[in-house]
Amino acid sequence: MKKIVYGVLVTLGGLFISPQAEAQVGMTGSVEETVAQDKFYPIEVTDVPQVLRDAVNTSYEGCLLKSVEVSNNSTFVKYKVVLTSRNGKMYKVYFDDRGHVVKEHAYFE
Repeated sequence: MKKIVYGVLVTLGGLFISPQAEAQVGMTGSVEETVAQDKFYPIEVTDVPQVLRDAVNTSYEGCLLKSVEVSNNSTFVKYKVVLTSRNGKMYKVYFDDRGHVVKEHAYFE
């Protein structure tokens, strides 16, 4: 009788552990795929689309474009822009293709 109860407990324990292990493996694979998609390629500041220029001028008035990179693979983040303000503060800002700010990092120089 003890062997039967022990066997049932081991079997049930195995059922509960297996889905968690599969979920962890699946989550890790999706994170790696997301990171692999976000590859940015530099473009000339003169080649920046007007939508992005307007967004920078509206949101970051008085800042100068230092560098611009574009992503062809990403569905959410389209542009990575590095800006310099008059007081020497640097911003790394991510924009979507409509000119909306997705994420911002500020650095002091």
